[in-house]
Amino acid sequence: MKIVTTVFLIFLFNISFTNNMTQFIVKDDVQLICYYTLIFQPDSTDQYSHREITTVLQVGHALSKFQSYGNFFLDSVLQVEPDIDFLSYNKRFSPPRSAGQMYRIFKNSATDSILTIDYIFPDSYIYAEQISFDWQLAEESEEHMGYNVQKATTSFGGRHWIAWFTPEIPISEGPYKFHGLPGLILKIEDSQKHYVFTLRSISQPKPDSGQIINNVRRSIETTKDHFFKYNERFRQDVIGGMLSSGMPLHENTDFDRIQENIRRHNNPIELTVD
Repeated sequence: MKIVTTVFLIFLFNISFTNNMTQFIVKDDVQLICYYTLIFQPDSTDQYSHREITTVLQVGHALSKFQSYGNFFLDSVLQVEPDIDFLSYNKRFSPPRSAGQMYRIFKNSATDSILTIDYIFPDSYIYAEQISFDWQLAEESEEHMGYNVQKATTSFGGRHWIAWFTPEIPISEGPYKFHGLPGLILKIEDSQKHYVFTLRSISQPKPDSGQIINNVRRSIETTKDHFFKYNERFRQDVIGGMLSSGMPLHENTDFDRIQENIRRHNNPIELTVD
């Protein structure tokens, strides 16, 4: 069933990402919730390494938040129980997994500002960037979930992307960092189909649901370039990174297997720092 939507007034809030990002608390009322299926290939050398997870896009008056359903579930618990520890969380809730997609992405479409919170063991990092996508609209159209969608293409992060958006939902939003089209993106994939986001469901929360977009996690400030370089160094020497963190390792730990598993995750969604 189609949802009757209105154009959200993104200029109601003039929220910017300051230099002191760890003090910046993202907060907005949720107006729309979109669930996307993400099918991705973590190992570029193995076409059979595909994984599938559910991801969640929450759209507010001025801001949006995109993350895996595993992170969405965790953040929902932390908003109610901010002091819950890791062991208690796993024991009580049997949470869904994120399959390595640990990022949380906040977008302010009024300024094209994007705030990303991501994870490199054992810490959470935060960086800000400005992205204005160079979309090329095509004449091609089709139907998806009962909506008329139009094709658009762009390049980002070392990949060529094909998107299908619908002006019938006049929200300039989409999964991951993608935005800037005259309608909600219902599907987007890179040309090699290593990352494919497909809208599965869309709903509006009840007015009294109290759902909010909120950053509940403190993180270390960095830049995108530094984060990518640090992540690659950690991926090449996982054991060294674990030892330097002070994490106790069992004497029977299979170091070679751990290192090889991480190295097989060689196909991130962004191959380059644009």
